[in-house]
Amino acid sequence: MRKNIKTYLIIALFTPVLLLSQERNKEANNKQETNGYSGATRSWQATPKYKGTISGKVKGDKDQNALEFASVSLSDAKTNKIIEGTITDAKGRFYFKGINIGKYNIEINFIGFQKKILTIETSKKKPDIKVNNILLIQSSELLSEIKIEEEKSIYETRIDKIVYNAENDLNDSENDATDVLRKAPLLSVDLEGNVSLRGSNNIKFLVNGKASSFFSSDISTALQMIPADEIKSVEVITSPGAKYDGEGDAGIVNIITKRSIIDGYQASFSGMGGSKAVRGNLNLKIGKGKFGLSARAGTFGSLPGRIGNHYYERTDWDSLVNGLPYNPNTLIQEGTSESFYQGYRGSISAFYNPNPYNSLNTTISLRGRTKPSLTNDSIKYTHGTYEDSLSYNSYYSSDKTDRTINIEWSTDYTKKLDENDEKEITIAFQLGGDINDSDTDIKEGNVDFFNLNDERVLEQTLQIDYTHPFGKSIKNKKNSNTNQNKGFYKGGRKGNLNKKQSKSNIIEIGGKVINRDRQITYSNKINNILTPQGVNGFDYNQMVAASYISSEFNLKHGIGFKAGVRHEFTETSGN
Repeated sequence: MRKNIKTYLIIALFTPVLLLSQERNKEANNKQETNGYSGATRSWQATPKYKGTISGKVKGDKDQNALEFASVSLSDAKTNKIIEGTITDAKGRFYFKGINIGKYNIEINFIGFQKKILTIETSKKKPDIKVNNILLIQSSELLSEIKIEEEKSIYETRIDKIVYNAENDLNDSENDATDVLRKAPLLSVDLEGNVSLRGSNNIKFLVNGKASSFFSSDISTALQMIPADEIKSVEVITSPGAKYDGEGDAGIVNIITKRSIIDGYQASFSGMGGSKAVRGNLNLKIGKGKFGLSARAGTFGSLPGRIGNHYYERTDWDSLVNGLPYNPNTLIQEGTSESFYQGYRGSISAFYNPNPYNSLNTTISLRGRTKPSLTNDSIKYTHGTYEDSLSYNSYYSSDKTDRTINIEWSTDYTKKLDENDEKEITIAFQLGGDINDSDTDIKEGNVDFFNLNDERVLEQTLQIDYTHPFGKSIKNKKNSNTNQNKGFYKGGRKGNLNKKQSKSNIIEIGGKVINRDRQITYSNKINNILTPQGVNGFDYNQMVAASYISSEFNLKHGIGFKAGVRHEFTETSGN
């Protein structure tokens, strides 16, 4: 019966998306065009616009050295209208992506060299063109200085969120996502890496719009797994819409990562040392054409750990003789404590883009941490009468070790439906698991108490989303240099605040199914003998099925609104 319910829910969730797709095809097939000469109509189907990439490498003609910061512009060969512009990197490379097939001119300018114009043409059979070794001839006359100015906003306000564009804010001192979140508006991060939104810690974290099992237990460690240079932006969603799960009372923090275009390989190592923590990270990226692979590994821990000492002494008496305490009682308590942690993390990610309309990404991540702590206490009580029966000594020790292992595999496929980059459908699958072990050994006098607490968690998630933009963007046309567009965050830190409310009017529809299995086992032993309760276990299952439809509309004068409906069904069972 339960399997039938799950099957019915999955079909019910994804049927609207399939019906929408069928309806779109039907409308396209029935669309008609009027003949301007005869007045007759005939059926037609729009020819899809194919996109590709244009790349190349610029060198000097004499020394064959790569030319960095050369200005490259791409224009339409028929209209001479500039399509896109960029500059070359340290190896003289430039890259244009998402370019419609057609005939284009590539114009290259560099100080001290003659201008060069190349004409290339892409086609359906060959949408990607790479031009190697473009040689510029050195000129006896220096070119006038080419000045490119573009002001990129650091902060943006949307209807339901504030966006911090980390890639536009240059700061080499950032190591991981924890450092980036410290600069995001409305967020506060303490020294331990705990994040709060407007004073509340009840936050739901997402990565590229999807939940991760890594954030289910230790959020601060999960944030340290994301390098700062891979973060494109941070969305602080204060009013979550129908698209998001009904979790996180304070709001949602969505971390958007970027995928750099690499032609070759790149490796980097970073580390940090301090009196409270040490970290080391190794990153490797390999890319060629439509395929890319990245791997990263790291260790973290505390050195030498947190060591504490405490001492307490108390004296009391019943009466005074000649102004001095008579038969005073003394209590002396002293002890030591030590705690530290050690951990590791790593991930392997790969992407394959056969063309600009299809993208496949997969990632396997692993994280582990061990956190032992040791406490020793001794108590010495001496009675004023010095009678052994009234005086005593006691000893207490606690040895506790927590071990956590998390592993997650996620894969998502994105299909862009036409030339509009925002019209897309995404299918994502995620499989994650946690293993948590906690051992506690307490010794007090002649009693040895041992507790074992084990936990196993397995979670599967299937999600499908469709985004359909329509209309035109509504932007504030005021100059971004005016004082109205300046914002101050984090104690006077200054950044540009873009008043653009949304990229476009959109309608989103989708569904999601989550299945969680959790098993908890614990046992108690006294002097190595099981207690009368013996071994106890708890098995728990939760299945959540949800579907939603959400819309966002932007009107004139900076007015916009967002509305949506979400339906969730939850089934739980436990033994």
